[in-house]
Amino acid sequence: MTRLLTTLRTSLLLPAIFLAGGAGAALAQAAPSAWNSQCISPSRKVEGICTASHRVSIQETGQTLFMIELRTRPDTEVTDFILTGPTGFYLPDGIGLAVDGTGISTPEVTRCDPNSCYAQVDLTAEDVAAMKKGKALQLRFSPSRGNSQTIEISLAGFTAAYDGIAR
Repeated sequence: MTRLLTTLRTSLLLPAIFLAGGAGAALAQAAPSAWNSQCISPSRKVEGICTASHRVSIQETGQTLFMIELRTRPDTEVTDFILTGPTGFYLPDGIGLAVDGTGISTPEVTRCDPNSCYAQVDLTAEDVAAMKKGKALQLRFSPSRGNSQTIEISLAGFTAAYDGIAR
């Protein structure tokens, strides 16, 4: 019952946040060192799964809006870009990514559960290079039909976090 109320409260609150005037300005621009990296392995003998991540939060509340993870694969040069976001946005408009205003690979929403929606795309080496050289990653989404929002995420600290997971 508590989970249902929390989900219901979030479902009702999220659209209200976006429909309020200046909603884009209310979104956090995390501190420059907000990119983190970590590797997890079942043992020291097994190569781990490594991720570079960034949490995008609403400034006023600290509530996480999006979680960005980049994951390297041991068998390829491809980097997975995984985005976890709220269930209250308009899926048909999709999600757009750009670095300093220039579009890069576009994540596809793959599934939603009662708590989150998930989008993923394979980043090319060129996409990663653009992120390393860039100043800001722009994440575009639509909280409702005809209401596109763009969040600007600092790429300061991205290179160090990504190099920490690169093979």
